Amino acid sequence: ILAVVYYWVKKKTIPPIRNSLLLKSATTLAEEIREGKLKSEAVIQAYVDRILEVNPIINAVVQDNFEEALREAKEVDTFIESGEFSLKELKEEKPLLGVPFTVKCSFSVKGFYHTAGSLLFKDVIGTEDAPCVALLKKAGGIFLATTNCPEFACTIETANYLHGRTCNPYDTTKTCGGSSGGEAALIAAAGSVIGLGSDIYGSNRIPASNCCIFGCKPTRGLTSLDGMLPKRMASVDDYLSTGPLCRYSEDLATMLNVLSMSKKNLCLLPQVKLKKLKVYYQTHLKYAWGVSTESEVAQAVRKAALYFKQAYDAEIKEVDVLLFNKSNAITLHLFRKGIDESKFIEHVTDGRVKELHKVSEFIKIILGKSQFTLASFIILSVSYNWIFYSEKDIALHEKILKDLLREFENLLDENAIFLCPTAPTTAFYHYQMYTHYYSAFWTGVFNLVGFPATQCPMGLSQQNLPVGIQIAGCKGNDALTIACANELEKTFGGWIPPQQNRKCQERKTK
Repeated sequence: ILAVVYYWVKKKTIPPIRNSLLLKSATTLAEEIREGKLKSEAVIQAYVDRILEVNPIINAVVQDNFEEALREAKEVDTFIESGEFSLKELKEEKPLLGVPFTVKCSFSVKGFYHTAGSLLFKDVIGTEDAPCVALLKKAGGIFLATTNCPEFACTIETANYLHGRTCNPYDTTKTCGGSSGGEAALIAAAGSVIGLGSDIYGSNRIPASNCCIFGCKPTRGLTSLDGMLPKRMASVDDYLSTGPLCRYSEDLATMLNVLSMSKKNLCLLPQVKLKKLKVYYQTHLKYAWGVSTESEVAQAVRKAALYFKQAYDAEIKEVDVLLFNKSNAITLHLFRKGIDESKFIEHVTDGRVKELHKVSEFIKIILGKSQFTLASFIILSVSYNWIFYSEKDIALHEKILKDLLREFENLLDENAIFLCPTAPTTAFYHYQMYTHYYSAFWTGVFNLVGFPATQCPMGLSQQNLPVGIQIAGCKGNDALTIACANELEKTFGGWIPPQQNRKCQERKTK
């Protein structure tokens, strides 16, 4: 039905990239700014101009910081010219000096609206920077804008009543994903070079896959969880992470080095060696809640595995992790462990709603009178329905999770990676989310076990939509997943500009 409806909707086209500064990685920009080859002001102005060009089409930006960002950039240029610090000191202490970054609007940025896409938070202003935002600023990054997310950052389509709907830059009739959808769409459209997102059940990786960029869910505990809305909840903390989004894979390590709370960040170790690599891969699930894997997505996983075999003589093996298809049920039970429905609603809304009257609220939604979107209403209420959730089954699902963790621990050692789809399909139509609600099992499983997982773009489909795969590793092996993403980027092209079609991509990678 939606295909018929959108057949008559004219797609909007993202303008081509004309400024070459927009085609440099954040790591390269920082290096050239440090060395005096580039002016930070020129970089910031290039991104300001690009946002003004693309945002009317994709609606990704919530609030900009253009004037202050340009002022800070001028200060950076003056500071560099002073020669007060050596290049080595600047690289170590300010690795992002003069480089713009954007932030998902669920993070607190001092002096900016902190809405998490909800009408309930429309007047909330950040009183301090979230720790991850503060770290990016401390590293010399220049905050450029906040970006859109679904209401309460809780679904896989970025749309809300406060900021509207964000479109996919590759096809504006399709979703950019969620919940870090504004970040992914803006970065893909070259309106930002790096961004900060959060990931619970795939909130970084799914939008990154839909938008042909890189996204990372770090090892559990590597990055700070403070300063976000909804606020931290004990039952969810183990499964939530913050992480980078970017167009170029080298920026994943650069950002993780900045965001890491550990002085022993594995991304700082010598270059990862891939000669002893073992590659396990899976393309399909049996009896899973959700959607079947599209053939082009499955083929991308196989192509990646075959590349490592040919390039590094890696041992590759197709596997079938049977407990994968239990991840949705595990999530529905363990996310709500120890908190009843009313307390859950009160927590998510930060005390603004004590109780949700389901029938009357649903009627309001139908009439367009509710303060909640249908998507968030489902998360707040229907997920407690007996069909999906039973308190007496929590212990059972805790055991299943232990079995799942044991299976991955036995499979993955420090020289092994696991390849699988990021999402079973390419980006779907707006409003089609309700038939894809439980399709996030591929990403969610790594939140549950706490392993690092990196989304890597693998080209465009026949419909010119991005195809993505995940590279997962054992706990603490973030560096290996990023190194493998870097290898695949070199071979398969990585990010492809939205205005470039599949034929151009094929010529580029030959």
